[in-house]
Amino acid sequence: MLNLKLKTLNFYFSEKKDGRFPDSAGVKTFLEQQLGQATPSHLILENGGELQLLTGDNLGQDFTADALVTNFSVGEKRPKKIRISMVVGDCFPLTIFDQKSGNVALIHAGWRPLYLGILDHVWQLMLEQWSSDSENLWALLGPGIRAESYLMSDKPVQTDEPEWQNFVKKTNLNPDRPWQIDLPAFIKHSLDKKGFNMAHFQDCQLDTFANPDRFFSHRRRQLSGEEKGRMIAALELPI
Repeated sequence: MLNLKLKTLNFYFSEKKDGRFPDSAGVKTFLEQQLGQATPSHLILENGGELQLLTGDNLGQDFTADALVTNFSVGEKRPKKIRISMVVGDCFPLTIFDQKSGNVALIHAGWRPLYLGILDHVWQLMLEQWSSDSENLWALLGPGIRAESYLMSDKPVQTDEPEWQNFVKKTNLNPDRPWQIDLPAFIKHSLDKKGFNMAHFQDCQLDTFANPDRFFSHRRRQLSGEEKGRMIAALELPI
């Protein structure tokens, strides 16, 4: 299991050798076995661009949305371990962490939630609930399908949208799949436009599609028929 640090926040990402994780019960069991007893609040993805607010009253529950955003007050007493998880197949897990308040957003940054404005929704909530300052915000982009691998035969629906103009294009990389989508570049551009300090942005640069021995890939499975599986993306908040 991959372990990355975002300031004092721990980010975990499972690999093929860790299992396939078809349901939330399996995710919770695995995380408890690997990381110790702390039942995660699990995000069941819906591709609808909606978010859920996580507080001390609903920790450990399952939520159906495309982002989980914690809302703890500075100085508020919290459980010793707070863990948030979701499963992904190629879409990017994006984490935004407010070092001052200790709050975090775990975002399902696939093309459809991004197209439906999930970053706008999360950003607005952060400003309202956290009173965030850009100097206290940090972000981490986990593994996902990079532009070099995200090639499609059909014209993507977001092609004609103004904000996507520089991130969807035709290429000569593959004549059968001429359309390319660059989700990492779109995510970075969107955050930069909102005033995020891009010096605080970490990109792990890992491509799920291009690493078949290490990661599952929904897109690769569509093209080659390989075994179905998902990876866990999980956060562990500092005490």
